[in-house]
Amino acid sequence: MQADSAQLYDADIPIICWNPLTTSLSSLLKTRLPTHSILVCSGMSQPSLQSVLEKQPSPVDHIASDPHRAIQAVRILKDNPTSPSAIQRYQDEFIGSNVSSITRIIKERMTPIAPTLSSLSSLQLRSALATIQDALAASMASARTSQNSLDKAYLDISRLRERIEEVQARVPLEIIQPREPTSDDKPQNTVKASLANSSKYFGEVLEYMTWSKIFFKIDGVANLMGDKVGAKWCTDLEKEVCLPVTPSGIANVLQLILHSGRLSVVQQEVTDAAFKLLDDHPKIPSAILRNKMRQLTNNATYPISTCSLSQVVVDRRKQIIAYPTVRLHMVGARSVVGTVVAAFAGAATTWTGWFEMYTGAGLPGILTSLDGSTLIAAGWLIDLAALRWGIGYWAKGKRLWKEDCDRIGDGLERDLNVCDMSVFPNHY
Repeated sequence: MQADSAQLYDADIPIICWNPLTTSLSSLLKTRLPTHSILVCSGMSQPSLQSVLEKQPSPVDHIASDPHRAIQAVRILKDNPTSPSAIQRYQDEFIGSNVSSITRIIKERMTPIAPTLSSLSSLQLRSALATIQDALAASMASARTSQNSLDKAYLDISRLRERIEEVQARVPLEIIQPREPTSDDKPQNTVKASLANSSKYFGEVLEYMTWSKIFFKIDGVANLMGDKVGAKWCTDLEKEVCLPVTPSGIANVLQLILHSGRLSVVQQEVTDAAFKLLDDHPKIPSAILRNKMRQLTNNATYPISTCSLSQVVVDRRKQIIAYPTVRLHMVGARSVVGTVVAAFAGAATTWTGWFEMYTGAGLPGILTSLDGSTLIAAGWLIDLAALRWGIGYWAKGKRLWKEDCDRIGDGLERDLNVCDMSVFPNHY
């Protein structure tokens, strides 16, 4: 059909014969025809053709003509040119064929446009103008088609973005669910409530772990706090929820694992929708975008696994155990060792003062300038100062551990939000 269309555009006056019994007018008009074409309809009268054209207008000229009747009329006259009946039949057939209408249109198109132009030049000029008009019309139609394709793609992209924005707004609310307002009328979400419970619990633990109680258990501070962090820190986020699996049964599933599974399903749906969007618009160049999306989805860190959310909590626990807890252990060891060393120094000073007071013989060195009672008082003061320093140093270490734990907990909600938003990368 493309080759036939090219031949039509090369013709000065394209004449196209069509039979409505074999080819419908709508299917014929779907083909882009030259505007200076003449469509000759055989097997239909001119009034019937006009009624059809009123429902399906066309820019080209339409003529209801039967060339076969014209050929038959010529043959009748050729067989018996002197017979009056043959002449009458010739006239009836020729007039019924309506071929004269085609001749009339051709004569009109060959009429000179200007006195200086011949009929052939006028015909060629009209054909050139019609071809230019058809080229402009084809360009406009192609531009409209491209614009319609772009508009449809834009609407599909807008729908996908609206869906992503809806899920982005809904997912954090499902995972970090807002709770009822507390006594101070400030609403808390699940993460903040869990952090508050953990902070309260470990505050009580640290208050119980006085300096006197860790004096003989200093080697077990790291293990003790590490076990408590692993067992009690933000365990509310990993509590089990009842999930119906059958009409008559339920299953207990950790809520973070449950949310991870939901995120995985949403991520797969959005990914499939994004690739389907590219498949639905093949005319839009998208090879580079498709390649970037393939690289993104094939990345090992892209898929959401069942432990993606719970791993965030586990990583934060490891961070608390690896840094603040180890430092708390070192602070406890320093406080005990420093207090013991200072206590021995105070005891030695007290013993020196007692020895000088009761024997009257002083020891050589700087302490010989002090009397016995002064040395005893100095020894007691050193012991009290050492005990005060050890208790204060341990209290400061506990306070620093608490601050570091709260600081690490502040990043937990941010990590969960980042994990949620990783379902929809910026490429979407």
